[in-house]
Amino acid sequence: MRRYIFSLIRIVSFCALLFIMCSIWADVDAKGYTIKFGGDGFYDSSVWNSYICWDVNTKPLYVYVDGQAVTGDFYMNRNMELMVPANKITECFNCAQNYYEENELILQKKDTVLKFYKDSPDLYFLNDVQMEMKDAIEVVEGKMFIASSVIIDNFGYECYWDVQTNTVDYATVWEDKILPAYYNLKDVRRDTAVKNQGNNSTCWAVAAISALETSLRPEEEVYFAAEHMALKNSFTKNVNEGGEYTMSMAYLLSWQGPVLESADPYGDMQSPDGLAAVKHVQEIQVIKNKNIDKIKEAVFKNGAVQTSIYTSLRSSTSRSKFYNRENYAYCYLGDENPNHEVIIIGWDDDYPKENFTVQPHNNGAFICQNSWGESFGESGVFYISYEDSRVGNQSVVYSRIEDTDNYDNMYQTDLCGWVGQIGYGKETCYYANVFTAQNNENIKSVGIYATDENTSYEIYKVANFDGEDSLNSGELAAMGTLNNAGFYTIDLSHDFYVEVGQKFAIVIRIYTPNSVHPVAVEYSVQGRCETVDLSDGEGYLSPYGDNWINVENDYNCNVCMKIYTDFVK
Repeated sequence: MRRYIFSLIRIVSFCALLFIMCSIWADVDAKGYTIKFGGDGFYDSSVWNSYICWDVNTKPLYVYVDGQAVTGDFYMNRNMELMVPANKITECFNCAQNYYEENELILQKKDTVLKFYKDSPDLYFLNDVQMEMKDAIEVVEGKMFIASSVIIDNFGYECYWDVQTNTVDYATVWEDKILPAYYNLKDVRRDTAVKNQGNNSTCWAVAAISALETSLRPEEEVYFAAEHMALKNSFTKNVNEGGEYTMSMAYLLSWQGPVLESADPYGDMQSPDGLAAVKHVQEIQVIKNKNIDKIKEAVFKNGAVQTSIYTSLRSSTSRSKFYNRENYAYCYLGDENPNHEVIIIGWDDDYPKENFTVQPHNNGAFICQNSWGESFGESGVFYISYEDSRVGNQSVVYSRIEDTDNYDNMYQTDLCGWVGQIGYGKETCYYANVFTAQNNENIKSVGIYATDENTSYEIYKVANFDGEDSLNSGELAAMGTLNNAGFYTIDLSHDFYVEVGQKFAIVIRIYTPNSVHPVAVEYSVQGRCETVDLSDGEGYLSPYGDNWINVENDYNCNVCMKIYTDFVK
């Protein structure tokens, strides 16, 4: 149930607006509306509402969900209903969202499912029961907007509207749990084709591109080239030496890929030169320490999650005491290091523990997809117990994938990405990178790594770099906290302009709880990334943000940071 709570200030604001409306009566009447003021206090609500909406929509509108700010193209319609853009519904209302064929939008929270259709804007379906919409779906410039009331009424929120500050606050009234007991991406058409890595040690690349594909579904059904990721990255491993998630992160975040499978089909272990990325990956989250609810929520909202496991199986035909072939159920309880990558595509909290040959204490399993073809498991899919020793300890979520026209340019010096970490033995550290503008550009966003959970950051801009001392006088451009480890693209509070040839810098204060080396760095490692270029950057490190050390000269590394810009003509 929505509750609009008006303070005395809002009532005063109401009266002030009413006075203004009286003063413009003649203009309104000339447009054919009827407004009457007097003893009966009657007015035409359609006109009154339109002026309130005009007032709301012509000022900055602030939207918060449980105290967290949400940005987007929100607006108020003529019924004084806040309209939420479809691409912000997950962020606002903590639910799963799937959009099909530019017509059908399905939302799910717990076991409550809402369905909306563009071609039936006055109706929606609540668990397949047809309901009428008080405020119809609106489409503006091709974007679908949904009235917030139908969502908050069914997903357990209250709404507080502060007229004076033009602020809308949504507050959760349901319990925290948003997940159903059973969920499978196949059921919502977000799964991808089962791959077969063959005899190559490319499970890490196959798992990464498979998870990436599901993150775009159901809106986009594309297939990416695992072979290109395995061969055209900046590492020096060959396809028989394996890999891991930081390699797939580095390849994608440096825009070396992904490329389409059709441009580089899997199998011959050769990749053509000159293929360009067809998507830009801007955010990859890493869930550590086997947080089962976080992993489920990531699958629910983002698509498949890439994870490492230990397996004594070597192919679809091999056998293991840890794998029940009849039930497609796997559970390893031991200390061996991970040696294989799969993707988590769902879960079943009630999956019987008796289905495992090595029996866990409790029911429940992740639904996983392997890369050994459809002859393994149930058409490539199998179950791994929540209690398996390795599943979920390092889980990778591809959470922000954009088209390649999102930025005109990117500055980077860390093609191998997060190889290691550096710091001063404490949770806080400052680091900076200096770049020379290649064009007349607006600096729009900064890409940074969080090396562990609950990392907070402050980003400072130095428009004109003039020696190390200028790093001490940066202007705050963004700040926030990152719940999970991983890589994030942070949009600056406002762009800043640089001219071709101008040296500029970005300074970052990073704070990672319980860390002694909070800054991600790239450096050479024999047999892994031997071709790291230390001549392409000018990075600095400082314990307190005043005295700086050049990391290339003193530590033989690059600090990890990316800068995203648009050209100015």
